[in-house]
Formats: sequence, structure tokens, C-alpha cells
Amino acid sequence: MAGLGLVMLAGVVYLGAAIPAQTRLTDLQEQARSVREFARAAGRSAASGTERTDSQLAQFYALLPDKASAPDWLGKIFAAARSESLLLEQGDYKFRPGRNGRVASYEISLPVRGTYVQVQGFIAGVLDAVPAAALDDVVLKRDAIGSPEVEAGIRFTLFMSEG
Repeated sequence: MAGLGLVMLAGVVYLGAAIPAQTRLTDLQEQARSVREFARAAGRSAASGTERTDSQLAQFYALLPDKASAPDWLGKIFAAARSESLLLEQGDYKFRPGRNGRVASYEISLPVRGTYVQVQGFIAGVLDAVPAAALDDVVLKRDAIGSPEVEAGIRFTLFMSEG
């Protein structure tokens, strides 16, 4: 009886521990195989990567707006502020020529005052309307804890093509 009980207990332990462990081992071996295949494919594509990188870089430069179109992009930024009922009274605009002569940047610092939702909507609107813009910095300040308005200092960078 005791021997039969031990055999049954061994069967339960096998079903409860050994089979899940074997399944886990099989899954890990499959993952290792796919990682090895990925590494081999990456090694093969690295040899032809220079041409592909040059092509991708040329496509990137072609997507950038020309620096002469900066006023149009600023108009889209002002439109995003108007759509959120924010008034842009002043701003700080700095043009920075690119080091490589291909990509210039236009740093735009804008102080705004409104509700948090308005400021958030303005930022989202700019990033949606101006694909070459990057959000660099946001500083929020609230005069009092219960005040619905915030003062925000927002800095965007508009990347443009020099050519």
C-alpha cells in the first residue's frame, strides 16, 4: 500500500513539476534559436548597411522643411495656440545653423498662461501640425494650489533643411 502511494505521489510530482519545467525548457530553447537567427541576419545586413544608411539619411534630409518655410510653420504653431484659446504675447526665437551645413534648427521659447488642459492641448497640437518640431522643455508654475491656471514655459525646436 505504501509503495503504491509513493508511486502515485511520484506521478503527481512529475505531472506538477517536471512537465511544466520541460515545457519551459523547450520555450527557452526556441527563444535562443530565434535570437541566434536574428544575430546571423543582423551580421549579414551589417555588410550592406552603409548603402542602406546613406539612403535612409538622404530620405531623412528630404523630409525636413526648407528654412525659408519657417514663417509658415510658426503660423501653424500660433494656430495651435489659438485653437486652445491661448494668447502668445511674446516669444524668444533663435536660429542655429547646422554644423554639417544640412540641418538647421530654430529654437522657439514661448511663455503661455492657461489651464493645464489648454497647455497640454497646445503642445499636442503643435507636435501634430508641425512634424519637424521637437518638444525640448516644459516648465509649469501654478500661483496657488487651487488656481486653475498655470504659467508654462514651453520650448520647441523646429528642424529645417539648410538647402
